[in-house]
Amino acid sequence: IDTGEHYRMNGQPAASKAYFQNALDALDVHGDRLAESSSQNRLRAMALLNLASAMNETGHCGEAKMNASRAIELLLPLAGAGVDHPEESLLLVLAQDNMAVSERELGNRLESSRIFDLAIARASALNAKYNSPDIKRILGSVQNDLGELLAADPARQREAQAAFESSRRELLALARAYPHVPGFRRDLAVACNGLGGTLIALRRAVIENDPQKARQLLESASTHCQNARRLLGDLLKPRELSDYESQLGRTLANLARIALAQGNRDAARTLFDEAALA
Repeated sequence: IDTGEHYRMNGQPAASKAYFQNALDALDVHGDRLAESSSQNRLRAMALLNLASAMNETGHCGEAKMNASRAIELLLPLAGAGVDHPEESLLLVLAQDNMAVSERELGNRLESSRIFDLAIARASALNAKYNSPDIKRILGSVQNDLGELLAADPARQREAQAAFESSRRELLALARAYPHVPGFRRDLAVACNGLGGTLIALRRAVIENDPQKARQLLESASTHCQNARRLLGDLLKPRELSDYESQLGRTLANLARIALAQGNRDAARTLFDEAALA
């Protein structure tokens, strides 16, 4: 599980899946002897939720949903209703996040929103009680995932902005405190790009009635997207990681939209070309 998580956290989800499946196979070998073991259920849930993450990240959302659902079933009795069991509660948040992402990608928006709310409520309670970078990172990551759901709805751009901004604040502090952890910077880049994207969308709603506000929104969007581009560019320098390249492509596409809105068609075309190749 740890080896698979190392690969997944460093942007190689496809390579991680075999390790999580090996963990599940190893647990199955001793399934009868340990059938009532809470430690076995915890390990199995860890493998399942990580496998769900890898499945979501590689586009296999139906399989991700199935694995996340199995993980939730195992973790609910271990975590309990409150946050007195922080490790199990944090694993439950991760499983719920993966389930919500799967539902989002499968088009089940209402169910996705409901599960995101459960995950954020538990993660916020954990964050309030325990001072842990792991909890803060996961809370930021879940807020990013919720932001992507909200940003797809033109009527919920303000909510998306709030979700991405909350994530950005949390993850910026982590990235500064732990510069050697690439996952913190990757998630910060996602928050910055998501925030930039929502500001671009909000600009469209005010451009006719308030051109000055529209310009301010576009400038802020550009700042956040440029920060995301810098973060992802730094992460990609030493190695090629498919997940980071995908995020860079999204960021470049947002910067292209900004250039187009500013009337710079040549720059927009160049950025769109770069995005397509990322």
